[in-house]
Amino acid sequence: MNKPLVPVFFGFDERFAKFASVAILSLIEHTDPKRNYRIHILHTDLSKDTQDKILSMERRNVSICINDVNEEIKELVSHLPVRDYYSPSTYYRLLIADKFPLYNKALYIDSDTAINEDVGKLFDVNLHNHLVGAVNEAVMRIDEAALYSRLCLGIDNKKYFNAGVLVINCKKWREVDVMRQFIDLVHFYTFRVAQDQDYLNVICKDDVQYISRSWNMECIKDWKIREGKRYLIHYAFAAKPWHDIQTLYSQYFWDTAFRSPFYMEIKEVYASYTLEQLANEKRVPLNVFKACLEEANNPDNYLCLLQRRQEAKEEDPEDIFDEAGIIVAGV
Repeated sequence: MNKPLVPVFFGFDERFAKFASVAILSLIEHTDPKRNYRIHILHTDLSKDTQDKILSMERRNVSICINDVNEEIKELVSHLPVRDYYSPSTYYRLLIADKFPLYNKALYIDSDTAINEDVGKLFDVNLHNHLVGAVNEAVMRIDEAALYSRLCLGIDNKKYFNAGVLVINCKKWREVDVMRQFIDLVHFYTFRVAQDQDYLNVICKDDVQYISRSWNMECIKDWKIREGKRYLIHYAFAAKPWHDIQTLYSQYFWDTAFRSPFYMEIKEVYASYTLEQLANEKRVPLNVFKACLEEANNPDNYLCLLQRRQEAKEEDPEDIFDEAGIIVAGV
């Protein structure tokens, strides 16, 4: 009897591979022997040595596929007007549905994570035909971020999701052509704050199955959001545990890291990280909140532009608009 298959996607570059190995290994160590798991690694620059180390983590019920997406990234970037604003890894999760048509459903997990539960349970989440399953973004509880979500994106801050852990409805993703929507949206507006996460929130608005915060516990100190079981720890919006041992929930990372084939490299990164670098890293949230306020008060932000386009459309119905509300022709 064939075991049910759980497809899981990660995307990272050579520099980040050592840290991603901890996420992958933690996933493998919490798999259910009654299931099979296929882990796809999307990349553009992994060395042979790095690939060999990653493949060494395979298990009887866990296969690892390393997928070079250089051609797909080049094709995608050729359609984008703001090419220098993103790194290639920004696009990886967007490729999953189209590049892997054999899957109608898949998981995407960011590489700065530690997993403490069988992700097969996450895969089993009923999407009710929504585009994605995701967890509300914890940062959106902060006033500056909440304003940004409502006044720039037109999304209730309680409905804005974190795109670092996704249950993707690949079948519907292909049907509504999310990739084309993304390209059109990038042509229309450049989001400053959360880049592709903002785009995905706009595209998936009102088409999200919200899931338990336990599956995306972000490491944010003193913001009173530590409730729930810690199935998946996400070291987002914070100093990383391989830089700072005091990072919230860092024990979950280090408890697995010493079994990673990259352990010595991870230790070297930790030992060489300076206090100045750590201080700069901890200033990142302040810069993000500053950008949130600037965009919320920007009269030419995304929501303002969209509203003006809609008003223009109503005033001159002879103009032809695309789905993003941009005038593409007129008489």
